Amino acid sequence: MPHIVLEYTQNLIASVDVPKLLADLHHALAAQPDIDLKRIKTRALVIANSVVKDRDHNDGQFMHVTVSVLEGRSATLRKQYGQALYDILMAARPEKFPDCALTLEVREMNRETYFM
Repeated sequence: MPHIVLEYTQNLIASVDVPKLLADLHHALAAQPDIDLKRIKTRALVIANSVVKDRDHNDGQFMHVTVSVLEGRSATLRKQYGQALYDILMAARPEKFPDCALTLEVREMNRETYFM
């Protein structure tokens, strides 16, 4: 049931090994407490159009990871999940783009409205 969604700007395609990054994020989350590897769904979305910081249209770069887990885990545990994945995201920042904006959010999904 955990979901990892990586969004990244199109201008990073040649500079980021996205399949490796996805695998690294996937396995890092699986290594965390209260996470079942068989339930994680990890995917990436290329963002074709964006405005980042003070950059003109499609001139800036970003990578954003959203981690969604079912509610019930403590804030401390969710922060642990986020830090583990954020460290991987930071390591994947392309040297060519040192100002690439990197962000990550851990969200809780409501059990009553999550269908599986």
